[in-house]
Amino acid sequence: MVDYALRRRFAFVSLMPNLASPRFDEHLEKIGVGANVRSMLRARVGELNDEIVGDTINLGPGFAIGHSFFCAAPSGGERDIDWYHRVVRSELVPLLQEYWFDAPEKADSWKARLLAAA
Repeated sequence: MVDYALRRRFAFVSLMPNLASPRFDEHLEKIGVGANVRSMLRARVGELNDEIVGDTINLGPGFAIGHSFFCAAPSGGERDIDWYHRVVRSELVPLLQEYWFDAPEKADSWKARLLAAA
């Protein structure tokens, strides 16, 4: 929740993740992420976002996963699939465990889905 005093003083704009954006796809290609991994990333994280947005009791649209997790280039010599797995393991999984702290099986299920072989 944002403090009401801030809301009275500043304009707020809601921005939803757009993993299907052509500019995001161009960025991923530029940093060395191949077409198969780009497609997989969009599909899997898109499905995850559908689940998060649909969970209006605990989460909702404000908790959707954005593109910023995937903006940094793979580390020197890192394969694109290894880069994707690293981001999922080190950044998304801890976030999902926090989101669904009372439903660890749900977080584990999404971890498995995100990391499943392509």
